[in-house]
Amino acid sequence: MVLASLLFTGVSSRAGFNLLKNPDFEDAGADANSPSHWNTGADSAAKISLTDAGAHAGKHGVSVPANTTVEQSVEALPPGPYVARCWVKSPAAQNVTLLLQDPGQPWAAYTCVETKVPRDEWVQLEALCDLHRTGTLTLTLGGMSKEFRLYHGIGGEMGSPIVADDFELTRTEPSTPDLAQLGVWDAKEELPPAFDWSAKEQLSQEDLRNFLKNQRMEPFVEPFIEITQQEKIKKTEVNIKPTPRLDRPARHSLLGALSSSTVGVLVLLVLYGATVYAGYEVAIFRAQPPALVCGLSAIPLLGVLAPIVFLSIPTRIPKTAAEVREAEAAAQAAAQPIAPPAAAADEANPMQGDAAHPGNLKLAQTEAGHAKANIPETVTYQRGQFTFNRRFIETKFPGFFGVVRRDAEKDMVLVFKTNRGEFSGQRISRIAANDLHLEIQRGAATEEVLIPFQEIQQIKLKHKDATA
Repeated sequence: MVLASLLFTGVSSRAGFNLLKNPDFEDAGADANSPSHWNTGADSAAKISLTDAGAHAGKHGVSVPANTTVEQSVEALPPGPYVARCWVKSPAAQNVTLLLQDPGQPWAAYTCVETKVPRDEWVQLEALCDLHRTGTLTLTLGGMSKEFRLYHGIGGEMGSPIVADDFELTRTEPSTPDLAQLGVWDAKEELPPAFDWSAKEQLSQEDLRNFLKNQRMEPFVEPFIEITQQEKIKKTEVNIKPTPRLDRPARHSLLGALSSSTVGVLVLLVLYGATVYAGYEVAIFRAQPPALVCGLSAIPLLGVLAPIVFLSIPTRIPKTAAEVREAEAAAQAAAQPIAPPAAAADEANPMQGDAAHPGNLKLAQTEAGHAKANIPETVTYQRGQFTFNRRFIETKFPGFFGVVRRDAEKDMVLVFKTNRGEFSGQRISRIAANDLHLEIQRGAATEEVLIPFQEIQQIKLKHKDATA
């Protein structure tokens, strides 16, 4: 695709034959409002019409609505360069497209010119197209469709109607200018359109930069301008703007930083409360005085160590009333003097024939002593030595789950020592993953007591007549 906008001076095509029919729109077609030999382009928003308001020359011109094109085709043209011209007037400053192409073979001839026309001024548009083989040339003027503009890279659209007049399509044979004259060429003058840019080596960079002052020659000269290193740096220079930054707070210690804000104080209070609460939970778990552990945990900073220390201490198991009584009885027995063993044994021996015992003791007492000696020993399971859970209970005490007890276990009882006290029973009615229900005797009735595994400190398996 060739994209060009050229103004020609001193070219013989101005005296050439106009190949268009009804170029001045003085002849009407079958419809009195439409010009003859001219058509409305495809994908147009409206139809073209004749107008007698403000024609460029003569009585009539053509009115082209917004986003609409007017076109005419000329067939069987021989190869060669062709130039198209027309006059355009717009009520608003906008882009107007002039297209000259061979619709059957656009690769052989194609020129698209987009020009921004000023408001309420007649402007002449020109386009040069070189037809490489015999074919048809179609001249199109107006606002192209959105698809056409996107495909060809044309940015603006024609949003307002325009008036066009005095179209011209002629064959031209431009002549090559003398290169010697370019040395004194003024940038304000117009350069002949057929200048051979392949001879750019004959021009200095200063001459090419002078050409840039002419707005119409800028797109042709700019590719040959050599950009200096300073200009490259200036174009690619990145201006780094300083961004506002927040001031860093003053350095403090950890406690100082936490106490300097409301959130920090709240965090400290939460940690302090959590430490005291941890001490309370450890005191319950290890059977320690809660007031002592919580008081030590409330000491700032060092209080964090209190729950850790008490957690590492073994659980303190309080003595039951029976154990206290046994300890007192043992102490009293140790304080009494021991009687002479020989004489007392001889006098109290019930096997000495028929002699009467001084204390009237009978043989039945000896039988009772033998029966008492047959009581099984008490088995004690202490926390720390055993893990109290469902599997342990079901494995060690399977006979306590049935309603009917076997003879070997019917006189045995289970004693659970917990933080809440001591519970004695002969049947486990229910058991779960974290607790069990022990059936205990309350007078003439029975009652189920819930005992969590974590509260159990000791389990005793003993005979119902055993004293300890």
